[in-house]
Amino acid sequence: MKKALLLLAELRDEDVDWLVRAGTRRDLAAGGALLQQGSPVDALFVLLEGQLVEEIAGGRPTAQLGPGEVVGARAFLDARPADASVRALVDAVLLELPARRLLARARTDGSFAGRFYRGLGVFLADRLRETERQLQSVRSGEAVAAEAGDGELNPELLDRLERAAARFQRLGQPLGGGG
Repeated sequence: MKKALLLLAELRDEDVDWLVRAGTRRDLAAGGALLQQGSPVDALFVLLEGQLVEEIAGGRPTAQLGPGEVVGARAFLDARPADASVRALVDAVLLELPARRLLARARTDGSFAGRFYRGLGVFLADRLRETERQLQSVRSGEAVAAEAGDGELNPELLDRLERAAARFQRLGQPLGGGG
């Protein structure tokens, strides 16, 4: 499942239209750095195409990210520096959403803020569950499928994911990416 769907499922169509207008396309060549561990993060990113790798000190990979991943969510929420570096494994296309624009919209539109922050919360909760499953599999010596646990989502959220998939396509269309 594309992780951005968890965020987009909480938003309305007009919210997604605003994200497209507020954001810009960011092309990242293979090997290019998106975030540096310990550096400030001033945007939230949605990976539309390509593959990224998240690495901690010493270049140790902690996650491989595919289309639909949201990058920079923790730093956006707590305004702390990046706790990992992120670089492109292959050429990548991202939607870059400046934090200052997102925060300004959230301050002036409480309904948007509620939907947006709930969406980020659902996204981060899913990522945490996935990390916990991976840690449990390492401890038990069992392999865990990348999409394990998808059927465990709230049925109400599952109903909204189909619309969210269409919204993900809309994020990339004006930018020439997303699919």
